[in-house]
Amino acid sequence: MVNDRRKCGPFKTLADYGHLMACSFSEMYRCLKPGRAATIEFNNSNGKVFEAIKQAVREAGFAIENMVFLDKIQKTFKQIKGEKGEEDVVGHDVIFNLRKPALEVPDQAKEASPSIRNGRLEHLVVDTIRGHLRGLPERIRNDSRTYSDEHRTTAFLNTMLMNTLIPKGVNVERLNLPYIESLCSRYFRKVDNRWFLPDEAVGNHQPNHVPGMLYEIPDAEVVINDETTAVEWLRQRLSKTPMRIGELRPYWMRATVMLMGEISTRLEQFLRDHFWLDRETRRWREPAEEERAQMDNIDRLRARDEADRFLAGALRHHPSGEEILGWIEHLYASASLIEEEAIGLSDTGQNVGLHPDAAKIYGMMPRLSQAILKETVDPERYALCQRQCRIASAKIAAREEQQKQRRRGRETAEDKLPLFRNLGPDE
Repeated sequence: MVNDRRKCGPFKTLADYGHLMACSFSEMYRCLKPGRAATIEFNNSNGKVFEAIKQAVREAGFAIENMVFLDKIQKTFKQIKGEKGEEDVVGHDVIFNLRKPALEVPDQAKEASPSIRNGRLEHLVVDTIRGHLRGLPERIRNDSRTYSDEHRTTAFLNTMLMNTLIPKGVNVERLNLPYIESLCSRYFRKVDNRWFLPDEAVGNHQPNHVPGMLYEIPDAEVVINDETTAVEWLRQRLSKTPMRIGELRPYWMRATVMLMGEISTRLEQFLRDHFWLDRETRRWREPAEEERAQMDNIDRLRARDEADRFLAGALRHHPSGEEILGWIEHLYASASLIEEEAIGLSDTGQNVGLHPDAAKIYGMMPRLSQAILKETVDPERYALCQRQCRIASAKIAAREEQQKQRRRGRETAEDKLPLFRNLGPDE
């Protein structure tokens, strides 16, 4: 294993570790007959270590046929803490299935395909996780002894990604638990340290349940004690009858009055993340199947993520003008949706000013438009972009003016307060 100077044992760098593993795999390769296989069990959460293993396997001459995970059921103390998000520890071991080719394979064939090698790792990781989460509910229903919501944790996603990407020849050096956690936070919803798709019904795995469809709820009221049960409680209420937030709030306060954490303060977030606002009635309800599909708009999430990183100077590629126009269109749609939901989250149902999240998104749009060369993009799309940016700028200016007026109002009220002085008993 890799040791730094602060830990016990001899100092050993990642390069030292990779060299030792290369020697070990070379000896295994020498001993095996052509066409025979070897199985290696391994566990680590650091993508650089996995990449060192992969390179050592290739240098020895092995082909990686596949990788599978091994759930030992009885977890270590550190693995339990890892599932709770308290430590960067994976909860499953990885099994490499290697094969010595029957005939020597040219070095060019051992390299990853250009499409994979030059592709964007972020997109590949997100799409892989998305596919895993999309199929997980059905796997849980069909084989609940093997699959469970534990397969939604960051630690398991790390193992799943290694199993999936390494056999495809993808460089996984950048993969580790913090990287996966950060990426998932931008594209998925985290509930009780488990990741869900934006359109997915949390905690809803009844045997005959079809994703996106309503199901009959027992009469006994769900007791709220964590995020999952909070969403189930809301589903129980809103599946019976759609409600405005003002109607729902008294029931919510009664159901969460004994809770000591922050669950009781997150009603608006739970509604926004898991339920659907009817724009005409301003009532929240369980989304229908086609509405759930709108909640999981991966293009909109990706546009905001890439635009945010571009403005921060952290995007790895330079976008074209057409790509930036697409970002602005998605950002405008996202901010408009947040504004509508903010009205639905108001007890009065009236506009209470520009929501901070919408203001942040609107503020990105003019900055992005400055990076577009007008001559290199479609004129009609560019004209639409300019109109949307003007609307965004006007909304931000109006918000700033409202904030100034409120500050002036508070200062005026404070100036009018009577001044009291301490009076003695004889005064």
